[in-house]
Amino acid sequence: MGDETILWVDAATQLRYICSEARAAGVVAVDSEADSFHSYYPKVCLLQLSFSGRHAVVDTLKLTPLELAPLGELLADPKTLKVLHGADYDLRMLQKDFGFFVRFLADTQAAAQVLGEPQTSLATLVKKELGLELDKTQQRADWSVRPLSAEMLRYAVDDTRYLEALLAKLKARLAACGRLAWWEEECQVLEQVSYQPPEPDPWAFLRIKGAKGLAGEALGRLKALWLWREGVAQALDVAPFRVLPSELLLRLASHPPADFSALVHTPGVSPRVVRRWGTAILQVLASTREEVSPPPSLRPRPDEAKERLVTKLRAVRDEVAQALAIDPGFLAPRATLEAVAERRPQTDEAWWQCLKRRWRVAVLQEPLGKVLAAP
Repeated sequence: MGDETILWVDAATQLRYICSEARAAGVVAVDSEADSFHSYYPKVCLLQLSFSGRHAVVDTLKLTPLELAPLGELLADPKTLKVLHGADYDLRMLQKDFGFFVRFLADTQAAAQVLGEPQTSLATLVKKELGLELDKTQQRADWSVRPLSAEMLRYAVDDTRYLEALLAKLKARLAACGRLAWWEEECQVLEQVSYQPPEPDPWAFLRIKGAKGLAGEALGRLKALWLWREGVAQALDVAPFRVLPSELLLRLASHPPADFSALVHTPGVSPRVVRRWGTAILQVLASTREEVSPPPSLRPRPDEAKERLVTKLRAVRDEVAQALAIDPGFLAPRATLEAVAERRPQTDEAWWQCLKRRWRVAVLQEPLGKVLAAP
């Protein structure tokens, strides 16, 4: 596995040539690697292309937006099939960082979901369909480092190397069970995915494990420490846990050290933390007197009649899913069942607006409609 030459692309002329060759091939497997685990602001660090037995890794950190333009043209080309696996995150990141959109998309994970595969990771499917083992030891790698090791390059290319062969296997199975159109619709929906920046959450610190066990000034200290850590992480563009792990934030908020000596002896506080941020941590703790109470639940009180109807709809959905050997949540997520319960659709178009897929309407309209019609 991985004997082919891997071309490292970090020059505009190289990229233009590779994109031209990929478009001529008509089919190209695509994947990206981002540094979301290591940085505060996630960014695409690599984009891998495999076509005609060739493999290229594009250094998206080195090339300028203008130099990357041929890549955007390739991804948007409606005549070149782009094969991805679990494309949703890649699509959003490519939009966010470069304004790229992918057209003529074939998603192998979506194919596996339509087929009812219980596990849809790339490694699992490659092993099942192609009999090959993928090395996943680089999953937590920092893709922003340069140069990349040979192991990292092989790992990156393994995410595209087998996609075309995998697609052929899965498409044959989809055609055999009459679900090819279902998968094609899933791919069309994926093409419409759009990046939306996350909404600021002033209560995000409550997601720290154990935070809800604090109250008053202790919770206020946790909030202050969390805000301070966010500021440091943003300034350094590193993941917040690389400043202070969340369990240490909780410990400092629960048992605030009064001075440097106490801080040094706090479990989990390393000499590096004391050296870089010891004074700032003590200042945050000493200056925080705010008493914080968790906000009341913002969830509206459940509509009991609607909940009963959703329960009945879910039971029927589960029966259909079992008959189809497909994941119930993929067949109809809870949100779609809630929409059916609220709107009680009567037309095909209204059913589509609730269920979001034509193939779901074809499968579920009659059985769910019987539930709505029952007294």
